[in-house]
Amino acid sequence: MAQADPPALVARQEGARAHEWPSTYGGVAPRGVLSHSEPRQAQAQRTIDQPWRQPRDPAGNAVKTLGGVTCACEAEARPALATFAQDLQATCLGASPVRATPRDGTRGRPGQGVQPDHMV
Repeated sequence: MAQADPPALVARQEGARAHEWPSTYGGVAPRGVLSHSEPRQAQAQRTIDQPWRQPRDPAGNAVKTLGGVTCACEAEARPALATFAQDLQATCLGASPVRATPRDGTRGRPGQGVQPDHMV
């Protein structure tokens, strides 16, 4: 399979190519078939890439959790960030900006031209 070249495979039907080879394994002669389908290539690539898209890193999950934490002021946010950084084992934090985010006291989208109630 490592030596297979999809463009060099024999065309079977529209968008599909295949290569067959004989082999011997344990006294049995199974037939090996390698197939390549252009229409299914994008879906196959998504299947292969799926584990890389899912965050399995505990530090990555912790960063997401920390991003959802709101503090009333910068004086509360800095100690929370320092505590978070101490718990990291293999990850270092670079620049860690603390920024103010406007919040409205009511649920839903604020009306046009309405000023936020407070900053977090």
